[in-house]
Amino acid sequence: MNTNLSPVLAILSEAETARKESCRRVCKLLSLDQTSTIASILVEKDNELDHQPLIKLLEEVSQIVGEHGVRRTITDWPFENFWGNPHEPRHSKLLGYFIDPLQKHDCDYFLRRKLLEVLENALKASECLPPVPRLFPADGCKIYVESEHIDLLIERRGDGRNYAVIIENKINWAKNQNKQLQTYVECVRGHEFKYTEIYVFYLPLTNDKEPDPGDRAWLKKQGVKYNKITFEKHILDWLNAVLEESKHEWPQNMHIGMSENLNHYRSLIKYLNQKQKEREMNAKILEKLKLKNELPTWSDLEALKQSIESLQQCMKQVLRGKLLLEIQSILKTQGEDVWLCLESKSTEKIYDVSPYDELFGNLVNLCVRADETVSVCFGYNPTADFWLGYMRSGSPDKQKEAVILSEARKRLINMHEEDSLWYGWVPSVVTCDGCEKQLTFLAKTYSETLVKMRNNLVDQLKGKDVRS
Repeated sequence: MNTNLSPVLAILSEAETARKESCRRVCKLLSLDQTSTIASILVEKDNELDHQPLIKLLEEVSQIVGEHGVRRTITDWPFENFWGNPHEPRHSKLLGYFIDPLQKHDCDYFLRRKLLEVLENALKASECLPPVPRLFPADGCKIYVESEHIDLLIERRGDGRNYAVIIENKINWAKNQNKQLQTYVECVRGHEFKYTEIYVFYLPLTNDKEPDPGDRAWLKKQGVKYNKITFEKHILDWLNAVLEESKHEWPQNMHIGMSENLNHYRSLIKYLNQKQKEREMNAKILEKLKLKNELPTWSDLEALKQSIESLQQCMKQVLRGKLLLEIQSILKTQGEDVWLCLESKSTEKIYDVSPYDELFGNLVNLCVRADETVSVCFGYNPTADFWLGYMRSGSPDKQKEAVILSEARKRLINMHEEDSLWYGWVPSVVTCDGCEKQLTFLAKTYSETLVKMRNNLVDQLKGKDVRS
């Protein structure tokens, strides 16, 4: 391998990893099966100009809460030709829908107030204004979307606190037009706002895009307040505040559907941020290749790909071991009879092992004794991730079998029972990737689940007088 290209290959390694993870990340964010059509559209058919992920996601996944709580799809929204020109910033229309009082979904004041708080805090953080409260009252506002070429405009008049907020949406990476922000400000001036009452927010996806310097200088000269915000930080801050920090303030329609739409939108922004990171890695790769003026061989890249796949498998194996051993440790401290075993050697108990042991490259089970014929298990199959089940730990007992099966069907939804080693089992919702950042929490949760499953089964066996 050409060692002079090692910086290129290091970036290629990052890029390859990101691409391999794309479908999994989208499925995780949207709670989709990895074979779903939506995941395929988002990952395989991404179109930088037309933003197919946005169109498909919002058309096929999101639903909007209509008047009186009636659920409506995007095609029923009260916009004439909602999507309009395919190159228009569709995010502006979506943001406008969420905060516009004319839409009558009854969540607009709550959502608008939270968005205006984010904008106000952004100005304060950049020292563009003194720390006075409620610069942008949320009552009495009018919302304009794609009006006079302005992506999103929020206007308020009354009680001496007039303001006009211009949001220039640049999530589509469009070029800055000549004197674009100046033109927008002069349009708003025609609505009888002073320069000092106008606030301009430049809104790209991430922090690496800027407006034209001439526009910035002109805004400063006229006394127009300016601040750059991003979807990556500020819009996600708004969505997080709405969906998590302020649930106690939710209007009724947030509970019956609007929160679902906002959740989908948050997932989409996270996905687009990930795609932007991939583009940045691609740009680094091209720049390195340009500097070296030569390419790595195809065999180098194939070897790199195989190495990354092997590394991923090793990481999954270690994470799997750490989670199972953490659960075992918790249960041991509680006095439970708990052990590990290979599915191929289910009667051989394994106690002392490291998470880095090759054991965890196999089908391995963590077992909690119920009685001499059955144990409750948490295990891993490399093709199906984690699962819960009831395993035969001793000689079959026909008297107990019906009770065990009945309890398994009660506890395990959509369970499988075709395997002679098992009374019943069902895949868990957690994957190796999902346990990486929540290992302690998941270990505690599943240790509690296993004890509850075991206790319920033992109670049933005693109740049927088939105790050990």
